[in-house]
Order: sequence, then structure tokens, then C-alpha cells
Amino acid sequence: MSIGQVIVRVESKKLVPENLRSLLNIDECGSVVSFVGLTRGTDDGVSVKRLEFDAWEEKLSDVLREISELSIEKFKIHSVVIAHRVGIVHPSEPIVCIHVGSKHRGAGFEACSWLITELKSQAPLWKKEVRIDGEIWISVNLMAPAVGFDCLYSTVTSTINGEEGSTSVSYTHLTLPTTP
Repeated sequence: MSIGQVIVRVESKKLVPENLRSLLNIDECGSVVSFVGLTRGTDDGVSVKRLEFDAWEEKLSDVLREISELSIEKFKIHSVVIAHRVGIVHPSEPIVCIHVGSKHRGAGFEACSWLITELKSQAPLWKKEVRIDGEIWISVNLMAPAVGFDCLYSTVTSTINGEEGSTSVSYTHLTLPTTP
């Protein structure tokens, strides 16, 4: 999807940062700033087999486009290419890729940092970490801004397989809107 100087991708297959970078409009730019987030092979000293991302895909594209367009206005940058994986992502594979084209590097770095922070707080994504000792579901964000509600909802479920069986723990937090 391309809107002005913004290109958004939601990919179920491999992300190739170099290919995405080639889509960035760099006319009149003096810098390109990039961020690529990868799946770690270990978390808290435990081996990670894979991450599994679930998303409200229709809304995810809208949120990525909205934050990208806002970054162009806010930081006076020229262009953004932003992509996120859904489905299974193995260790060392890219999860997210952001490329920012700008006249000056300072604005590019600020915009790129702001974009990943906003993505993590607004994008309707859920992540399951599959480890050698079990699975952990993690809500990547609280989703409230993405769906237009003043409420926070987050669930984390953990299943740890030990020598004497497995233990499952689930925690849910819900804060209802305070405004009508």
C-alpha cells in the first residue's frame, strides 16, 4: 500500500530489508535511517524456537500508515517504508523494518525511533514466544489507540513444561473507559 511518501507492508513471509529499502523515495534526501528488529535466539537465558505473531491485519495496515504519515508531519521527513511480519518468525529473522528518508540525519533518527515506539504502543499485534521450556503469549501493545477506545486490555499466558509436568499461568488486565 502506498500513500504519498509512505509504503506499508504486512508480510506473512520473509521480510527482506534491502528490498524494502529499494522502495524508499529518496529524492531530495541527504540521509536514510533504518531499523530492523530481529527475533532473538534466547530470552532470559532460555532458548527461543520461534515467535508467532497474530494481528488484526486490516487495522494493522491502517495504524502503520497513520503513524508513518504523522511522522512525516511531525519530523519534517520525506518518506517512510514500514513493514511488519505476521505468522512464524525464527531466530535471527527480521520481525519489523522501518526505513526513513530525510534531508538531515537528525530528523531521520528521531522519526525512526519515534516510529518503532509508536508501533509497539499502537499496532494491534500479539506475540507468542515458543521456547524450549514452553510458550508465552505476550500482548505487544495495549491496542487502545488503534481501535479508538480509552481502555487498556492486556493478557499474558505462560505455560512452562517442567520435569514434573506443566504449569500454566494467565493474567488479564482490563481498564474500562473513564469518559463517555
